[in-house]
Amino acid sequence: MRVIDTHTHIVPTGNAAPDGDERWPVLVERDDFAADVLIAGRPFRTVSRTAYDLDYRAAHLAPGQMQVLSPMPELFSYWGETQAAADYCTSTNEWIAAGVKKFPHAFRGFGIAAMQDPDTACAQLAEIAALGLSGVEIGSNISGNALHDARYAEFFDEATRLGLVVFIHAFHPPGIGSFSDPMAGNGVTFPNEIGQAIGGLIAEGVLERFSNLKLLASHGGGSLISLLPRLRFIAANYEGARVLMPRDPADYAQKIYFDLLVFSAPLLNLLIGNVGVGRIVVGSDKPFMNHEPLALLDHFPHVSSAMIESIRWGNAERLLGL
Repeated sequence: MRVIDTHTHIVPTGNAAPDGDERWPVLVERDDFAADVLIAGRPFRTVSRTAYDLDYRAAHLAPGQMQVLSPMPELFSYWGETQAAADYCTSTNEWIAAGVKKFPHAFRGFGIAAMQDPDTACAQLAEIAALGLSGVEIGSNISGNALHDARYAEFFDEATRLGLVVFIHAFHPPGIGSFSDPMAGNGVTFPNEIGQAIGGLIAEGVLERFSNLKLLASHGGGSLISLLPRLRFIAANYEGARVLMPRDPADYAQKIYFDLLVFSAPLLNLLIGNVGVGRIVVGSDKPFMNHEPLALLDHFPHVSSAMIESIRWGNAERLLGL
């Protein structure tokens, strides 16, 4: 079965702290099947071999499947000094690009950029495109700064010019540290975080200004689906908001691509009803989530086989320019 999974993660081998700071994530293999990601010398996450061995990963992909590789979000390291961050990003991007080149039928890739310095990140987009990567993955906030902040306008402009996908991944949501279990915190905060990030790009007029931006939202856009009716009311009744959103807010949402990582067939049905089948792509969060999101499509007998195929691979093919 042909499938293009737009939301999968990797952790490169060989990345070292570019300036000697131990806070940079580094991978240390523990045996033939797993490795530890160390941050400040302490284990942050144990990952399976699939996360860092692309030969192994490609060999175990089902026939007809393609994955878009993006870095584990903790690799963003937005706390780092600019030049060190740029070097770390470049090393990561080159590693992904080498894997894509070696296994062109199995992989495509998204790079990362030093978003703590928008000018540097903007310059790195040309490098990402030159490496043959399909886009760039960024956090839903940059060290607490919202993506709709004016400082990132040139970044979105350059990504639009280069035709790169901007994959927005929920990252370090406020309040996540208050949870005793990190995954429980993930469950509560990630949907709200990604919804606010995408909603902010709509409400502040970023998507009005960059109407041709190729935007991919992780986690089905999170709470965005519940924000649209309220945004519609506000845009229709308040002049200041109407200036920023001269069109129906749902129109902007219908230009975004969303992965189907929502864990609920009714919720996916609601998302499809608002943005259309043509904006839904497969996203699994592999290898970090033991979940098969394609199973949700079994709950849509009323959707034609052609539409199901568009979700499985056709929409992603268009998004990635394949």
